Amino acid sequence: MASLDQGTAERNASSRLLHVGVAILAGIALFVAIDRAVFSSGLYFRWVAPTSGLGTMAQALQRIALSPQDGSTLLVMGDSRIGEGFSAELATREARRLGSATSFSNGAVAGSMPRVWYYMLRRVFADGRRLGGVAIMLSSYHDNDPEPAADRLGDIVFVHPLLRPRDIVAFPDSFISGPARTRAVEAVAFRGLFYKNDVLDFLRAPRQRIQEVLAWRAHGPEWVAAYPGRDTSLAGLTLDPATGQLSGRPVPADASFAPYVQSLRQFGGRPPDDRLSAAYRREWLEGIADMCRQAGVKLYVFRIPRGPLHAMADADEQPTGVVAELAQQGRIVLLPAATFDDLERPEFFFDALHMNRAGRELFSAGMAKAIQQAG
Repeated sequence: MASLDQGTAERNASSRLLHVGVAILAGIALFVAIDRAVFSSGLYFRWVAPTSGLGTMAQALQRIALSPQDGSTLLVMGDSRIGEGFSAELATREARRLGSATSFSNGAVAGSMPRVWYYMLRRVFADGRRLGGVAIMLSSYHDNDPEPAADRLGDIVFVHPLLRPRDIVAFPDSFISGPARTRAVEAVAFRGLFYKNDVLDFLRAPRQRIQEVLAWRAHGPEWVAAYPGRDTSLAGLTLDPATGQLSGRPVPADASFAPYVQSLRQFGGRPPDDRLSAAYRREWLEGIADMCRQAGVKLYVFRIPRGPLHAMADADEQPTGVVAELAQQGRIVLLPAATFDDLERPEFFFDALHMNRAGRELFSAGMAKAIQQAG
């Protein structure tokens, strides 16, 4: 009798384990199905918060989609320095004044770098958009980016809606550390994991989110076009190179200013080159150049005005490293390094990185002129 009861108990335990296993598999299957239907399909991407980082990329893609499709559009890509410092409308107006048919489009995404621009451009070309050219910003014409860009996890947040299943090897392989590569694999396989915070925000006020998204779809491009830039100026700010002391006006309080001044004093405007920076640039600048060539689109590269006090730094007009090689090979059109040096003054900035309204107006017009001269 005891053995019979023991056998029944074992069968019941096995049955429970089977049911648990089936429930787990069913849960995984449901999770994957929802991820594929809602997140990987791009359905949810259309409803992300418009003012979030991911939302700014969605807006940039919308502006590109609404630009003229006759091959006359030149897309300018960059981070918040382009968002604040470049007006596509002013550049287009200047191009017309110069007798050019070029129309400019602002593809700025705050916090983005070349890896993000690569996947954005891939989406643009895959959608069949015809561009007359692409211009991308760099902070330096040397392989000396200030941070190890290859492992920037923020890139995953931007890029995951644009990934495809076939990116499961190449995208993670573009990162260096094991944890970063793991996150990159997750971004390809399970997009929903990276929408978690946005979904929670959506669920807290769904009606408000829907209204915000619809408003940005209807008016976002005109709101961006009407943005004049910030009137705040650092005019009068001076730096004593010997002591590093700022004077002439209240010292800016933003966190980026102290590192900017320290770098300017320590390296004279040119930090040392770095092999990781070179490897990152080679992978993504070459990738962008090859993609533009295949699409029959000319790729321009320009040096963004680097800061309000760079006018005191030594002239740095000779490109080196990856950008110099690509220019010599004819794979990019490299605008002269000094093209926008006259704007590297306090009166054209509102903080250590971003141009103000006056700088925006001059830079936008200067971009149109520089592109026309470059041909």
